[in-house]
Amino acid sequence: MMQLRSDVTARALSIPEIVQTILANLDVLESSDKRLLSTLRPDCQAALARAAQVCRHFSSPVLDILWKRMRSIIPLLRVGGIFVEESNPYQSHSEFPSHLWNRLEAYARRVKSLGDYYPPVIDDRIIIRIAQHLRGKCLLPMLETLAYTLCHHIQLLISPSLRNIYINYPRLPHPPEIWWVLDFLHALKTDSPLLERFACFGPWPCKIPSLLSGLKHLRSMRFHVCVAIEDHDLTAALSLPQLTELKLHASSSQPQIPRPIQVKTYSSRSLMVTANALTTADILSHLKATPLENLEIALIPAANGSPGQPSRLRDCLAHIPSWSGSLHTFAMEYSAASCIEPQNTAPLSRLLHPLRRAPQLQSLQIFYPHGISPSDADYLELSLAWPQLQFLALAFAPAGSKPRATFLTLQQFATRCPNLRSLAIHLDLSTLPPSPLIASHQLQYLYIYGPVGCSEPEVLARYLDALFPNLHSTVETNIKVPRWLSGEGRDREEWTKVEKLRKLCQTARKDDAERRRLAEICSLA
Repeated sequence: MMQLRSDVTARALSIPEIVQTILANLDVLESSDKRLLSTLRPDCQAALARAAQVCRHFSSPVLDILWKRMRSIIPLLRVGGIFVEESNPYQSHSEFPSHLWNRLEAYARRVKSLGDYYPPVIDDRIIIRIAQHLRGKCLLPMLETLAYTLCHHIQLLISPSLRNIYINYPRLPHPPEIWWVLDFLHALKTDSPLLERFACFGPWPCKIPSLLSGLKHLRSMRFHVCVAIEDHDLTAALSLPQLTELKLHASSSQPQIPRPIQVKTYSSRSLMVTANALTTADILSHLKATPLENLEIALIPAANGSPGQPSRLRDCLAHIPSWSGSLHTFAMEYSAASCIEPQNTAPLSRLLHPLRRAPQLQSLQIFYPHGISPSDADYLELSLAWPQLQFLALAFAPAGSKPRATFLTLQQFATRCPNLRSLAIHLDLSTLPPSPLIASHQLQYLYIYGPVGCSEPEVLARYLDALFPNLHSTVETNIKVPRWLSGEGRDREEWTKVEKLRKLCQTARKDDAERRRLAEICSLA
């Protein structure tokens, strides 16, 4: 009987689909950071390494998983017997053995992701010899994702299968010469025609959108630091037929974009701009005919020290009605409190008035570091204007000693915004209503900026549990907290006490409901 079971198991494991299903459970990632590339968990990596030594039948599919994601090019080159001496730069003092080179090519076909923002310095003679062996072919033919720092051997990594590339421009005393950067971009355009996502970090010295305009499958372009943005750069980016996401990070000395542009293809759906108010208004003026769905603005001070330029800020918001039929997500943030002068404050209704033209807004996030203190009436107007809100985060530096909005605001959102799942605002909770409002709202995250303010935290916990019975947390949040909000550490300690009490109320309510259910069952029996 044992021999029969062993034969059945052996036959089952000879089926490739069954082996792949088993090994897929060991292909578990340790991190989900898209930029740095995820890696296998150490325990899964060790288990796969042992499985690769069981038999030849296991070896190939296991090696496919182990080599699929690499954090350095060095292990692959060592497989080919290239490096015999580890130094700076890496050097080799022998010819490349042909049988080991064939082995290197077999392993190179397994690599689909390579991420290394601190790549090794490889001797130029080795790069030349590798290129001679390749004879025009790419080193990693199946590579789909590359996250790398610009260096002299990066062109060996360009693959026709490349879909995602994240390139860091090195901050060195002697960065790559501009002719070499241009040559790399032209090679990328020619050898990776199926590229879908391009992101660059660091002050690039040349106009990338114009050079990549021929990539017809490009869907996302992210420029985290740009030396300068010109009108032909925007024209080139917006003319890409498949582009849906564009991120621009202009320098504080960005010159004014001179004239509006006319673009025949309007495919962009997501725009993220980091610039001063003047540049932001100029960029938005070019996109009036683009049906944006997601707009994120991060304002930085101008190079001349002018903090806010309020008239230009109003120009930024004045373009919002252009996307009244498509805008679903809007976020506006000030990088520092110095971006806006205190005397240039405005009521919340005036600040949000242009957004009233986008009634289908589902996500709204504004971080405004000076002098606004919305009242319950202001939040009532907001909840009536956008009943489909799912995500709301409004962080202000209150104009007075404490916020004007009270617990009544939470009741208004619970009544008028049934789809709200995350809420982060300023509230004064020192005074609670005479009795709690019992509701069944599905809010999951509630984050109140500032202190608890209530002298009886157990009463506040009971009110929150009655209003939001399915609340996950009042401490954790899926949004970031602005740096200019002071005292958040101390305030979080107070909210931790309220959270523990709220959890007790939630548990007691669920236990009571379970006891009533069991009592009904017993009565029927």
